[in-house]
Amino acid sequence: MWRPLLLLCVSLCFGACSDEAPPPDTAPAVDPTLLDLTWPDLIPAGGNPETLHDRVAKEQLFTPGNHDPFSQAVIDAAALVSPRAPLRTELNGRRVRLSGLVVPLEGDGTQMREFLLVPYVGACIHVPPPPGNQLIWVKSPRPVTAVDLYGPVQVVGRLKAEYLASDLGDAGYQLEAEQVAPVE
Repeated sequence: MWRPLLLLCVSLCFGACSDEAPPPDTAPAVDPTLLDLTWPDLIPAGGNPETLHDRVAKEQLFTPGNHDPFSQAVIDAAALVSPRAPLRTELNGRRVRLSGLVVPLEGDGTQMREFLLVPYVGACIHVPPPPGNQLIWVKSPRPVTAVDLYGPVQVVGRLKAEYLASDLGDAGYQLEAEQVAPVE
């Protein structure tokens, strides 16, 4: 009776003391060259993210039929202030990952190669657009398909801090996309 018990203890002891390496970690590898960004990260230190159009309730500014002079003055002033907000030029050439919403610049509705990545729903559709440091002009070498225009996407690519103008707003950053995928 003691013999099976001794064999069990010896086998457990040898198993616990074996030189076998533990199974490899199954977590995905972290890419040290990839910088995860959020929208506030695109604003330089000391930069003021608040513009005039952020200080006034959008309901007041964009109510149909609201033509009061103060609202129009705020819209006009914000259009002058926000397009050329300061940029973080030290991000030039960095490989980044950022999530946002898509505003197509071209394409047929099923495929596109260029779009604006914006931080919130309605950006660039309503006047005035967000500050330029909150707009990214994304260009993809391959057509981007199956993107929900009402859902967030995550974009990976090389960032460039340089203004590029469009009818929807002046984008302060450009990004050559390596990957565009819906956020799950």
